[in-house]
Amino acid sequence: MKARGVYIARLDIGEPHLLGVARKIDAQVLALTAALGPVETWFLRGLTVERNGVAAFRQRPGPLARQRLHAFGFYAAIAGAAPDADYIYVRHQRTTPALLTLLATLRRDRPHRPIIVEVPTWPYESEQLTPRDRMLGRVDRMTRGGLRRYVDRIVTFSAAEAIFGIPTVRTDNGVRTEDLPVVPAATPGGPVALVGVANLGRRHAYDRVIDGIADYHAAGATRPVRFDIIGSGSEEAALRARVAERGVQDRVRFLGPLSGAALDAALADCQIGVSGLGMHRIGADTSDIKSREYCARGLPFVIANTDRDFGPDFPFAFHAPMTEAPVDIPAVLAFVDGLAAHRPGYPTEMRAFAEARLTWTAKMAPVVAMLETLITADA
Repeated sequence: MKARGVYIARLDIGEPHLLGVARKIDAQVLALTAALGPVETWFLRGLTVERNGVAAFRQRPGPLARQRLHAFGFYAAIAGAAPDADYIYVRHQRTTPALLTLLATLRRDRPHRPIIVEVPTWPYESEQLTPRDRMLGRVDRMTRGGLRRYVDRIVTFSAAEAIFGIPTVRTDNGVRTEDLPVVPAATPGGPVALVGVANLGRRHAYDRVIDGIADYHAAGATRPVRFDIIGSGSEEAALRARVAERGVQDRVRFLGPLSGAALDAALADCQIGVSGLGMHRIGADTSDIKSREYCARGLPFVIANTDRDFGPDFPFAFHAPMTEAPVDIPAVLAFVDGLAAHRPGYPTEMRAFAEARLTWTAKMAPVVAMLETLITADA
């Protein structure tokens, strides 16, 4: 089947801290294009609405210009363009009256055309920490019931069978393996650097690693252990304060957002990745993209949440408890040393696992199958 799609994400792809999300969306679009046909994209870049990477609307600068664009201008620009496609795919960034207006317009233009909404994290209410987030959260709760009038399926990376009263299509996050070079294997007994790559938030719980390293050295350990934090975000200031409080400024490095060759080089200098260690803090049931990227690079990783792809039998992940306890650094070192000594080819094994099971082609297959069914019904 060949079908034309539209992918809508009210996301500023020019923001450095959103590079990971932008890469995910690009990979999803490529997977949908390969399976079904061309996909028209709608994103934000600064004060510009981009259609297939070309400016379609520019918000006039001024007070609250960005807020006006995100709240109204983005969705209005898409509605005005009246995209003609066989299906619509929307990344959920909270429900608003403007989003419902757009969906109503798209439904009116073609009443039986499938409209799919992806909810990247579910549930997500516990992530609303600032007064602005809580205010927008109230708008979301008041309006999201209206999605049932327009949306055929919700794509989720959780186990939920329905969200907002709408049936779900369940899958997991994926990865583009061809974009990620494999890192060298660790040396048994050598220095160990942990690395976390994230748009820093409470869910990542990197403070658990900081506390673990502080406790490890406070106990008199002499083996060099370092933690590199790559990225920025709302939790950066708190993490820096925790580093100072625990006196590990010489063992924790904040490298800021990195991409391309700089990111590849930074990861090649580390021996174990750190996935999100605080999903329990936000009550979320989701799959961590970083775990999959680490796996594709052949970098073992620490994980604390339940993940369908990395169960107890997966030998390349260190499972930390889903608690607030500091990460057990001696146990992590023993884990890395064990892999290096007994499975020295583990980076190649991990890459093969990722190529077989973690690509976006594989992960989008349930979504593609669902779209094919709905598009056929529309025809």
